[in-house]
This record gives sequence, structure tokens and C-alpha cells, in this order.
Amino acid sequence: MARDRYFVPVAVKIPGNEIEMARHGGAESTRLDFIGQVKDAKGTVAANVRDFIEVKLKGDTAGQLSKRTLAYDTGFTCRRELTR
Repeated sequence: MARDRYFVPVAVKIPGNEIEMARHGGAESTRLDFIGQVKDAKGTVAANVRDFIEVKLKGDTAGQLSKRTLAYDTGFTCRRELTR
């Protein structure tokens, strides 16, 4: 990236058995929302991300849900203030 920018990767892993609760409620799918912020030393938001994933709870792959891990990854592009 540019000299004053850098990328901060974020990865989240969710055990599939945690999603099983929604499945037992009879839902056909569930939505997982991801919201994140990076703040500077003064508390000002420097970067943010908001995203979601839909997880199907019916069908062949849903039967394997309790044995799998769901993975979500994203990242922040942050700007660094250059000092002289």
C-alpha cells in the first residue's frame, strides 16, 4: 500500500454448533451481522466495516453445520498520519 496507508486483516471463526440453536427453532436461514471500527488515539473513527453473511439452515450442507466452522474475513484500510 502507499506509505501512509496500511491494511489490518480481521478473521472470525464461529463454531457451527453455535448456529444450531437457530436451526432447532425451525428457521430456514439465519443472518450473522459483523460490525467493526478502528479508532485513533483520540477516539475518532478511522475506519469501519459493516457486513453480513446468510447461513442456510435447511438442506444437505445444513446437516453438517454442527461439525463445521464458519469463517468470515475482512479488513480495514487505515491511514497513518505522518509526523515530521
